Amino acid sequence: MKFKSIALENFVSYRDLQEIDFMPEKKGLFIIEGDMGHGKSSLLNAFFWCLFDKFWHSDDSKFIENPDPEAYTFFNLGALKYGLENNEEFVDVSVSIKIFDEDDIYTFKREMSASNVDGKWVYDNKSTFYTKKTTGKDGSTVTFDGNEAKKIRKEYFHENISNYFFFRGENREELAKLSGRGTFSDALEELTKLKLFRRMVEHLKYAESRATKEAAAVQGGA
Repeated sequence: MKFKSIALENFVSYRDLQEIDFMPEKKGLFIIEGDMGHGKSSLLNAFFWCLFDKFWHSDDSKFIENPDPEAYTFFNLGALKYGLENNEEFVDVSVSIKIFDEDDIYTFKREMSASNVDGKWVYDNKSTFYTKKTTGKDGSTVTFDGNEAKKIRKEYFHENISNYFFFRGENREELAKLSGRGTFSDALEELTKLKLFRRMVEHLKYAESRATKEAAAVQGGA
């Protein structure tokens, strides 16, 4: 699996529709660099909101599940202001993530709307999440919503590793305090499939020991 792109529309500091391509022509490491307050954390927050419906609140140093946009403003303030000034009926916020799996492309998208009611924004009760699969062989597409969409998302991004799948500078103190078998180590095991490799090593050691004994029995010695 490889990241292809992320598109943000009116999400926090990203006004209108903006897309970042993670698949440049030259192969290499994709680096996002910028000063404080220039949208790096907002970009990472977009991943969490899109995939898990979680919003990282720096002041409280915790994730907010199913965030209420009135309490935790993730609609772009400039877009909201412009919408009221121009009497627009709706302002949408959305984040979509595209990944490659072999030749197929999966798009994960979460979106939410605000309606202009008598000069005041009224937000949807909850966001909408869906997954679209585009088959590389023939270009056909299938869209999934509800539990089916979440099931496909879980195959690629398990919620257990959502806290540490990306490093957040604001969370460095929390990371530094973790020790022993805590959340961080569990997340790493989930991400790297260490448990699977440990079982493979144990099996190989057992097979080696058994083969050695059988070979010794055949040869009549050590």
